[in-house]
Amino acid sequence: MDVSNHGRASFRTQADALLRKNIAIQYSTLDQAVSCPISNPPAWPPLLQVPRPEDRATRTEYSSFMELPDESCKLTQSCPATIMFTGDNQSLAEKVTCLQGLLLWLNSSSEINDQLFKGYRQGNTERKSNEIIAAYDFLNSNENNLNVIIWYNSTHNNKIGNGPPALVRVPRSLNVASNAYLEFLRGSGVKIQFDFVKEMPKSATQIKLDFSSLLGALFFTWVVELLFPV
Repeated sequence: MDVSNHGRASFRTQADALLRKNIAIQYSTLDQAVSCPISNPPAWPPLLQVPRPEDRATRTEYSSFMELPDESCKLTQSCPATIMFTGDNQSLAEKVTCLQGLLLWLNSSSEINDQLFKGYRQGNTERKSNEIIAAYDFLNSNENNLNVIIWYNSTHNNKIGNGPPALVRVPRSLNVASNAYLEFLRGSGVKIQFDFVKEMPKSATQIKLDFSSLLGALFFTWVVELLFPV
């Protein structure tokens, strides 16, 4: 690839530099790539994990919570994303207004658990998803104490699959709770700015294979079978 050595770097020059920078990962296997150094990990935006429009919580035969929208909104994919909250101090819980969605107050955490279970695909007879963004129980939080429980959906973390684990976006949900508490204490406009999440840098590592531990059991089995044939 021809690159220019004078003046401002052209698109071709920048593309070539990016290619050379990532060539170790691009042309390595998955096992080799984990040993490459990462001096400056990329910054990820702290996004919320929002359910797909067709999976968002609505009123159904198995979940008749009247504050939820009618199930017909799924036909036009116009259902709002729902956030549920409860606690001893409702004025604090209502500060969770930085989220654009349907905010629903429930009387107890047991009611939230019931809605969450029914919204799980295996928690209802129709085998349908009825998901919410998150749920908050502010418990006994007051001016001197922040005590909160946060529910989030961890079914997409790919723990049972063969691929790498998927990201479960929880930090933004934590940030929502802390900002609600700050607004409760100091008034509107006071919040903790959350710009990004980032991995820690890592140096290059060597891939070492310990054949004794890998093959030791096999050799031991062979020896035992030779001494004591079955």
